[in-house]
Amino acid sequence: MEKENKAVETKNSPKTNVGRKGDNVADISAEDSLIEFLAEEYGCEKTKESVMRAHRAEKARKELSAKLREDSARRRYEELILESEEMKKLDADFSLDAELKNPRFRKLLQCGFDLADAWQLTHFDEILTLACERSEQQGYEKAVQIVREGQLRPEENGMRESSGVTEKKSVSSLSGGNIRDILRRVEKGAKIKF
Repeated sequence: MEKENKAVETKNSPKTNVGRKGDNVADISAEDSLIEFLAEEYGCEKTKESVMRAHRAEKARKELSAKLREDSARRRYEELILESEEMKKLDADFSLDAELKNPRFRKLLQCGFDLADAWQLTHFDEILTLACERSEQQGYEKAVQIVREGQLRPEENGMRESSGVTEKKSVSSLSGGNIRDILRRVEKGAKIKF
């Protein structure tokens, strides 16, 4: 039993190398290879202290970068909330949560489109169909209104007593051919007025 306790004390004792990394040549070689590899990755000196310092700096950079991305995403989401309140004024049925489920809508937002433009592009076909239907309805209503008011289309030229265009001529504006035509008609008994 004393041997077992001594072995346990030896393992847990800070003065001994038993159970710690680097107690044989293969472990030391592997550690050196790792330090060399990481030094090349981080672009620093090939010492354990330099690699550890570079590793801590890289870890801090990644944490800062993640925090900045998180802050940026939070600010963008807050902007989207404000923009969605404006959209609800235009379309009472607008729901930001429902729109964010649409991959095309999300992709347009990621590309930098504002909320209104992304919504319009996502729902372009629906908007166009609705606009055509509304235009058709307005045209129908206007036609009905015109008929009710008795403002039918103007009479056609053939339906009037007088011709559609009256043209007054003077003798000075007649050409030689026109004068001969008038003379022939007069010879046949026609009366000409100027």
